[in-house]
Amino acid sequence: MPQQPRDRTKVIDNALAFVRLPADVAAGLAADLAVSLRMGQGDGPTPETVSAKAETAFLPTIAVSAEAAMESYFGVMQQFLTMQGNVMEAALGGGGAAEPADDIADWQPPLLHRVSLSDAGHLTAETDFDPLADPFIAQHVLYAPQVSDRDATLQALPVLPLAVSLEMVAEAAAVLTGQVATRLENVRARDWIAFDDGPATLTTQAEISAQDMDETRVTVRILRGTTLVFEAEAVFAEPGAIDALPPLTAPIPPRWQDADLYTTGMFHGPLFQGVRHLRQWDAGGLDAELADLPLDGFFAGGQEGGQGPEGLLLNPALLDQIGHVTAFWIAQGAGTDFSSFPSSIDRIDLCAPRTEAVAGAVLSGRIGFRDAADIPVAGPEQARFLQGDFLCTAPDGMVLMRAMGWRDRFFRVPHAFYDARYRPRDAWYGAALPDLFKAQPQGVLVWSVPAFPPGFLEDAGGIWMRVLAATVLSATERTTWRSLTGPAKRRRDWLMGRIALKEAARAWILQQHGLTLLPADVPFAVTGAGKPYLDGAALAALGLTGPLPEVSLAHAQGAALAVAAPQGQAVGIDMEYTGTISADLLAEGAFSSTEHGVLDMTAPDLADRLLTGWCAKEAVAKALGEGLTGRPRAFVLTMLNGDAARVVTPAGQSMDVALARHGNAVMALVRVEV
Repeated sequence: MPQQPRDRTKVIDNALAFVRLPADVAAGLAADLAVSLRMGQGDGPTPETVSAKAETAFLPTIAVSAEAAMESYFGVMQQFLTMQGNVMEAALGGGGAAEPADDIADWQPPLLHRVSLSDAGHLTAETDFDPLADPFIAQHVLYAPQVSDRDATLQALPVLPLAVSLEMVAEAAAVLTGQVATRLENVRARDWIAFDDGPATLTTQAEISAQDMDETRVTVRILRGTTLVFEAEAVFAEPGAIDALPPLTAPIPPRWQDADLYTTGMFHGPLFQGVRHLRQWDAGGLDAELADLPLDGFFAGGQEGGQGPEGLLLNPALLDQIGHVTAFWIAQGAGTDFSSFPSSIDRIDLCAPRTEAVAGAVLSGRIGFRDAADIPVAGPEQARFLQGDFLCTAPDGMVLMRAMGWRDRFFRVPHAFYDARYRPRDAWYGAALPDLFKAQPQGVLVWSVPAFPPGFLEDAGGIWMRVLAATVLSATERTTWRSLTGPAKRRRDWLMGRIALKEAARAWILQQHGLTLLPADVPFAVTGAGKPYLDGAALAALGLTGPLPEVSLAHAQGAALAVAAPQGQAVGIDMEYTGTISADLLAEGAFSSTEHGVLDMTAPDLADRLLTGWCAKEAVAKALGEGLTGRPRAFVLTMLNGDAARVVTPAGQSMDVALARHGNAVMALVRVEV
């Protein structure tokens, strides 16, 4: 069962106390720190670091005692003072060897909730995440901002932003060294950090992996249970020169207007919506202009025990913009039917990454597609990856950050999937087939959901199947779907069947009642014999008190077909694809010798006639609400002629069956007045 969301703001108290030391003590500590830095760096000058704007909280203030600071100067460098800017910058920009910090009790890293340090300089921390209570997750869901009018706890698939994982790396390294990293390297996203089942706890492990006079490296790993999901190295060294990116070769104006940027397929909530204008683009990249990215709403605050963003070492919303620029670049040339997610990064230079006042800053990306063999390709048709370099500069020319070797996994997606995943109320995965059956009865709606491309739903840890489930299923249906065992095909077929049923019912309700419902608010249950039916109580809670449709479902080869009919009209539908069932087995096991005469066993199209007769029997059994239940010969085929068939039930009732072909699929429909 999914865990219930917790009010984590009452557990984590990150209200940071400020300690103002006497001037003489502060001056003495500053001098000692300067000596320590020179000892670690040689005789050269203290490197000049990039400063943030005055109105931005560039680094948090950490409260520790003067005694603890005098014990270890690098313990003091846990950002504990509101010193003058030059002393703070020197302390945090130093590249000398560092000792593990002795005491972190006065600074609670915002994203490391329970921290322990070993004598050997190893860190282990646990972090509790709640996708409903944590705004930085609640505003980062794939893809729909709302999936239910009835259940406010239902979300689309919440995913931890990669930038939050980077912040966790920076915090773990800062606890160990007392410094803020100058860069991050060898970043690897090993798996999705998604919250399919609600709240979860992650474990962070960190250790100083390399250390000399010029550089300190801290290796950080994030685990879910025992599974490694993320890793990176935090590097402490003298900042190097930041080179400009090459200009665009043939820049042209963007195709999207500013107002369209976050209303056309992007899933990011207001906290992360940082690109305000696309300046120019070409086949090799894009230049974008940023808006301010304040972090006031990053944590759930405003109540006793709530958190503020002061303890953050980076601005995760700013780092997240790299993915936005990548997506906007793809969309300019390839349209909207894609997804891309970061998988690895060679290096991120953290020049002023905590800056919030970034309005007018330019984030430039120089990006290219790469195929499965990691060879550059001209366009998205053969692409499996993206790789790019990015540079973010403030209006005054100050470099905020640079990322090199940023790699994304690239996915092409069907247009219906692109549209319906973030507009589930108004868009559809399938479509009605109004003319499929000859003389289709009034009020009967047949709905087809085509199969997704082979392997699409299973790709990348089944992420797209999980997105579908989180978008269309009710809470009870999610539990049922997760409990399914056996081959992945079983879960896929069940989910595709639910999509078809829900869309047929929603379209029928829209036609008959004028209501536009979200898929998750149209829950289905099944009888003991497996016949699906709508949960009327759930729909009544939304104000739908009129008659509900009768439904039936078929699925084959990854596709699904559903029918919705007026209440009081039992319906059954079936679908099979030619060549998928042995004609010999059907002839021997499903039909009697009397039925063989109806089938015309010498007909050149015998295989198709056998399959059509089988579909007719299945449709009749479904209309009765019982299925064939291993007794196909009890349903006797008495007529098969083009677009019609007739089947006699075990009770002796004769039923007419409508037949149709759609591509290489054979379909059968039965409607019975109850």
